Amino acid sequence: MPKEIELKDIVKMQNLYIEIFYEEDEDCPDRRIIVKKEKAVQRILDKIINNKGEQLAIWGTIQRESWNIKDKTFKPICDKLRELGYAIIQREKKK
Repeated sequence: MPKEIELKDIVKMQNLYIEIFYEEDEDCPDRRIIVKKEKAVQRILDKIINNKGEQLAIWGTIQRESWNIKDKTFKPICDKLRELGYAIIQREKKK
């Protein structure tokens, strides 16, 4: 079975990364907020794959590709994840 990542999970992790970044940039970062958001990221990664090395590769891709100034889409993140062997899927919403 090919490795898959849902687009909604990429969006959630990228948003959490930005929120963590902003909190860490504060004069007095609140570690409680940061830890809560890091745990949310970990839950998403655990849902995708249970291999810690793969999880680090996914999270590193989210962090590095979030600031691509040439392309304001999720394409750079998705392209790098595809290079790691993941298929990006978008499931239909249940009615």
